[in-house]
Amino acid sequence: MKIVKPRQVIYPSNLSKILLGSIYPKELNEDEFSDFLKNELKIDKEFCLLSTNKARVGIYLIIKYLIKKKNKKKFLISPLTVFDVINMIILAGGEPIFIDYHNLENFNCNTKQLNQHNDINGIIICNYQLNSNIKEIAEWASERKVDIIQDCAISICSQINNKSIANYSDYSVFSFNLFKFINSIHGGAIVFKDQKFKLFVSEETKNWSLYNFKDLIPYYLKGIQAKILTNIFIFNFFTFNLFKFGDLFKINFIKKLSKNDPYPHLKTKLPNNYQKKMNFSQQKEIMNQVKQMNKLMSFRKKNFALLNKLIINEKLTKLQNLSEENNSSYINFPLIIKYKEKEKFSEYLYKNRVDHAKYFYRDCSSLSCFSKYNINCFYSRNISDDIIIIPIHHKLGEKEIEQISNIINKY
Repeated sequence: MKIVKPRQVIYPSNLSKILLGSIYPKELNEDEFSDFLKNELKIDKEFCLLSTNKARVGIYLIIKYLIKKKNKKKFLISPLTVFDVINMIILAGGEPIFIDYHNLENFNCNTKQLNQHNDINGIIICNYQLNSNIKEIAEWASERKVDIIQDCAISICSQINNKSIANYSDYSVFSFNLFKFINSIHGGAIVFKDQKFKLFVSEETKNWSLYNFKDLIPYYLKGIQAKILTNIFIFNFFTFNLFKFGDLFKINFIKKLSKNDPYPHLKTKLPNNYQKKMNFSQQKEIMNQVKQMNKLMSFRKKNFALLNKLIINEKLTKLQNLSEENNSSYINFPLIIKYKEKEKFSEYLYKNRVDHAKYFYRDCSSLSCFSKYNINCFYSRNISDDIIIIPIHHKLGEKEIEQISNIINKY
């Protein structure tokens, strides 16, 4: 039997150490955390960095602050995101205005749509690979006095000219959790220039408590479960076949197991478990993993480049933004399946024992829970509907990447 490597791996974070350190949680050292991340991620000294419990909570705080500052509620955003990001905009008092991508070949914002809207407070750029037109967006934003907010939840390593993409916006958010590049039990960071925002966050979160043992144990158990299910032996004899069975026979509860936001809904208030602060044990684990980040990313980059070189199939479009000056986080290798053959292609991959993901992010502009803001975003909907994700993580070697490419080319 051919050995299958899982589509996603849980990096070797010390989940138990985080949990045990949260029995009697200690406040993290904000200055140490800030200086360390700014140095490792190559963020300019003029920026400030604050911890937050989740990237989406960072977006909530930014939106709430900017509305108070400018008394404008409209924020442009790509609809291809987790539905809870849209909830954060709404809960903060904002109005999401969806803008589409430029085409089906990359994740670039459609800059032609920017001037179709007035009284814009900010634009939220979701970096899945890298928006190679970020400089063009920055020029537009500067002329219109619009703040740029970058959602870097899965693009912490992304750089332009060997510097973090956070340097190209007014605000950015990072995410650290079980299924992100930096693997922890909750955590995030906000990068910004405006010193008044720091005071605003301090006031907004002054009554928020530190994550403790009780808060973290459900997510800890989820992490242990994920590590067990992605163990190479268990994955090959059980997990892979479970996902294959669920997909091929359209069993919804199995299919939802692989989705990061299986139940979209409109929130009416900020959940209590969002009103938390990171503790010291979370901080130390995040810092330990950031030290290994570039080494792990180099494996992904190598595998991405090899897939990009080897995959040649007219039925597929490779979604990418590659150039000499742009360096993506290389989270995975996205393909758009033409001719509405996604299900057929997925079945083909399963039969050839290639693990893959059929789900990336939802087109939030078409969700019924956000019907008030619905708009037709053609490219976003098609990317969401027709995408297949091929893994490129560090446990895949060159030989395995070549085998995957050969199988894809024979489709």
